[in-house]
Amino acid sequence: EFPWWFGNDSNYIVPALLMQGEYEICKATLRLIRDKSLETNGNGRVVHEISTNGVVFYEGMTTETPQFADTVWMIYQWSGDRLFLEEMYDFCEMGMEWIDSMCEDGLPRGYGISEIADLDCFCCDTAVLAVRGYEILSRMSAVLGKREKEAVYAEKYRKTWEIFQKEFFLPAYGLYGD
Repeated sequence: EFPWWFGNDSNYIVPALLMQGEYEICKATLRLIRDKSLETNGNGRVVHEISTNGVVFYEGMTTETPQFADTVWMIYQWSGDRLFLEEMYDFCEMGMEWIDSMCEDGLPRGYGISEIADLDCFCCDTAVLAVRGYEILSRMSAVLGKREKEAVYAEKYRKTWEIFQKEFFLPAYGLYGD
């Protein structure tokens, strides 16, 4: 047990809880994070850290917003709860619009998982998670019958993946890096 909630860590713990059938705990956690994020930021940006007394200690790193959408998608895939997906869709979309506002040349700048002062730059994890966020929104849109939005997010996914490949693949080493 952990005495507080994190926007990004939920993405890591939810799969274990889903495997145990703890769907309601997972959904309640994401509702809490969504609600505190809206209260704190109001723009789709997912908060980083919420204490048990409701205090938010950091408004959120750039990685956490697309990770939230990924976690919503995982819960839907495991539970089949379409109503939960519908409930969370607008917030996930608002979050990716916030990600768009953080973009320069197609990919976002901002803090990734490394919480180091002045590392709010063009980071590999921040970029690839944004790419994943567009992919997820395209899939959510498809399930919910939002064909136009599905096409928009599929195109954003394709374009950002190409930019990511160009900017972060290091051919001399055969891997990705900052």
